[in-house]
Amino acid sequence: MQGWQRLLKELLARVALAAAAACAFGVAAPAAAQGACQLCVTKNFSPSSVPSGGTSTMSIRLVNTNKVDPFDLITFSDTFPAGMTLVSAGANQCSGTLTPTGTSGFTFANGSLNVGQACTITAVVSASGPAGPLVNSTSNFTYNDIDVTGTEQGVSGTLRITAGRPPTITSAPPPNGIVGVAYSFQITVTGSPPITVSASGLPAGLGLDASTLKITGAPKVVGTFSGAITATNGIKPNDVQPFTIVIGVPPLEITTPPSVFAPPVAAGTPLDVALQAVGGVPPYGWDLAGGKLPPGVTLGGNGHLVGTATAAGTYDFTAGVTDSLGLRTTQAYRIVVTKADGRLVVTTTPSPVISGQTMTVTATLVGAVPATGTVEVWIAGSAMSCPARFKYGNPGNPVAAVRTAPMDPTGKARVAVADLPIDDYGVCVHYSGDALYNEAFAGPFDAFVIKGVLLPAPAVALAAPARARARSTVAVDVTVTPVGTTLVPGGPVEIRRDGQAVATVELQDGVAHASVAGPVDASVEVSAVYMGDGTFPPVASPAYVILLDLSPDLTIPTLSESLLALLALLLGIFGARRLRR
Repeated sequence: MQGWQRLLKELLARVALAAAAACAFGVAAPAAAQGACQLCVTKNFSPSSVPSGGTSTMSIRLVNTNKVDPFDLITFSDTFPAGMTLVSAGANQCSGTLTPTGTSGFTFANGSLNVGQACTITAVVSASGPAGPLVNSTSNFTYNDIDVTGTEQGVSGTLRITAGRPPTITSAPPPNGIVGVAYSFQITVTGSPPITVSASGLPAGLGLDASTLKITGAPKVVGTFSGAITATNGIKPNDVQPFTIVIGVPPLEITTPPSVFAPPVAAGTPLDVALQAVGGVPPYGWDLAGGKLPPGVTLGGNGHLVGTATAAGTYDFTAGVTDSLGLRTTQAYRIVVTKADGRLVVTTTPSPVISGQTMTVTATLVGAVPATGTVEVWIAGSAMSCPARFKYGNPGNPVAAVRTAPMDPTGKARVAVADLPIDDYGVCVHYSGDALYNEAFAGPFDAFVIKGVLLPAPAVALAAPARARARSTVAVDVTVTPVGTTLVPGGPVEIRRDGQAVATVELQDGVAHASVAGPVDASVEVSAVYMGDGTFPPVASPAYVILLDLSPDLTIPTLSESLLALLALLLGIFGARRLRR
């Protein structure tokens, strides 16, 4: 502090002592000096009256009336009465620090104020409760006047609560809903806060959030539900809004569009399409309501359409779905199945073919399922050609003879050609196609018939019964035995009946088994032709005659060795006696 200020303070102190001495001798002090404040404080609310739940701005004004000294370390606290709540701290012009104590008041510390200056501290408060005054008191104010601590008495202010407005529900009654579908409805209210809202009779699955005033959830049950929404704020009358909510069933609808089957499906391609539905009340049950599915494809009760189409064509069908309440709807679909492109694989055996051997052409259509249909084979040698499309040989040359064979259950066809002259050949193969596969072509493939050195012809033995009943089935065994070598013959054996081929079987370790029809007339002649392989030449067995057995069935008892010996002894004794006579 500057020297002149200290000197003035000492002078004032002496004046005060003189005044006190004068009082002691009966001299009265001037009336204006009695009750004067150094730090003068006032307090008010604006507005001074609010409805319950309303807000007002509280202002505390501080004035430094000291004409010499500034004040610092200004400190006080303000605790709110019940019903008053701090909303926010406002302006603070008095330096220092204003600290809220929750929502029930605040403290102020370390403020400062220059000589003759004023400052204001504000806070926004809310008032709730019945009509009447709320008296708010501030603690004593302390401050520092140079080196002396000063104190001013606290102040009070009154905020009056008026009667306020009763609650009013301004939103419409809650709307209807759909079972299983998300539901949301906002309730709105007016009136003096705080307002409490409750709801009764809501459908199962729905609930009211008291903080947001929203009814949310997903209804769980179909039906009609009556209830009421009630709003209260302590000011009568309460507002009650009755409601009736109807929870219905969403329409049952198949959502899988017909376009799901728009791209054609190649026969033999697996199908797996899950039909979908919405609405109604799950679970759903699916069925074929009409039309026809492609062969090999089925529609399950779970809506899965699965399988492998085995025939080309256009298939129109109707899928139906039924929910747990019996609601039903249908949807028409079309599946177009096109023929598949199989891969035609051709082999020729043996390769090369030695003159005198039989060449076998095997054609296999590789696809998802075995093919049916017919295979055509052309084996074109010199001065011959394959038909148009195949580029083999001079087109002006005659087309080689066509040989055909059906596909077997495994999707294979075999054409055996014997006695081909020594030459270079082109093998051309055509598959006719069937309900599942498109026609296919393969070739030409090179095949060669050469002059080779073969081992000696093997011995071919055929075993069959000497007699057989008319039209019975006769088992025939064929054995092909090599001569002068340990190699085992392989390849096919052709069984002939009266000179006509009736079966072709493959040798297994030099042995083949077959069955032929027995004699119809007096006899039948059976023979076997070994077709040869890359090592052994073809050779035929001698013919074997099976006679027609017209005798009745007789049962001939069998005798043990001991009985046979006894019978022989008896016959010997009987013969000796006849000789003696």
